[in-house]
Amino acid sequence: MTQQQDGFNNQADGVPAYQPPVMPQHPQQPAAPQKTNTMAIVGLIAAFVFAPVGAILSFVALSQIKKTGEGGRGLALTGAILGSIFTVFGIIYIIVAMTLIQAAINSDLETKMGDTSTSMEKESDEGGSSSGGVGTSRDNPVEIGTPLKTEDWTVVVNSVNLDATEAVAAAEEYNDPAPDGQVYILVNMTVTYTGKDSAGQTPSLSVEYINKQGNTFGQYDGGSFAVPPEKLDTFETLYEGASLTGNILLTVPKDGVADGVLGVTPEFFADKVFVALQ
Repeated sequence: MTQQQDGFNNQADGVPAYQPPVMPQHPQQPAAPQKTNTMAIVGLIAAFVFAPVGAILSFVALSQIKKTGEGGRGLALTGAILGSIFTVFGIIYIIVAMTLIQAAINSDLETKMGDTSTSMEKESDEGGSSSGGVGTSRDNPVEIGTPLKTEDWTVVVNSVNLDATEAVAAAEEYNDPAPDGQVYILVNMTVTYTGKDSAGQTPSLSVEYINKQGNTFGQYDGGSFAVPPEKLDTFETLYEGASLTGNILLTVPKDGVADGVLGVTPEFFADKVFVALQ
């Protein structure tokens, strides 16, 4: 009995020990690729097209990436840097360009104003010419008939009719009468173009009346409509050496009309010259 039991035990010793079943292992799935923030891409592209917008979009993208953990931080950072740099360069360029343009305009204006300085020449009895300070103030006007010259124009006041009511009424039946307390005056002038422009130029002179009190009355003041007889045609193009003669109508106060003076500007930007009425 003991031997059989020993034999059984020996046989049992040769049997492998029980092992629990092993579960099969499945292959691990790869991690999903990180999504790139769309705003970062758009901001980088925009930085090369319109820098300020690109910089703003890139900064927005950086904020979104920080919150969501999306990819594209490098793109957003690059767009923000480039957009900011390009914006600064753009501002500097605009400032420099505007400065140069303004300098060119000022230079051209100074040249133009220098070219249109008005000179007054009136032959004296001795054959000389006199100018000095004559014509630069209301107290010292030039005489009627004095040529007022710029580089391109010569303007002469031939005569002044201080009461042109009848002449204006006869010129056009639809002309308004002068308002109460006012009177029409006619300034007869000759304009000559002495410039070299091959395309010619139209006259750009202006005439005004200044009364003794210092009030100014221009060509379009007075509140009435009237077409003067033999009106000076300032819309006609003149070429070198050509002249025009005609009348300019002014509506001025009737009281003390003879005590005033004319203010004549031969062309744009030229000096104003004061001309006596008689």
